[in-house]
Amino acid sequence: MGNIKEAILRAMPQMLFFVGYAAIFLFAVHLYASLMWGRGP
Repeated sequence: MGNIKEAILRAMPQMLFFVGYAAIFLFAVHLYASLMWGRGP
């Protein structure tokens, strides 16, 4: 059990970095789509 806990704790920064990168990417895509389809009124 301790080994699994250690592995999870060791992988946590990578997961947080990936989640943050995915959130920024999705936000950028959302902004781009808003600009492309939001040129009307």
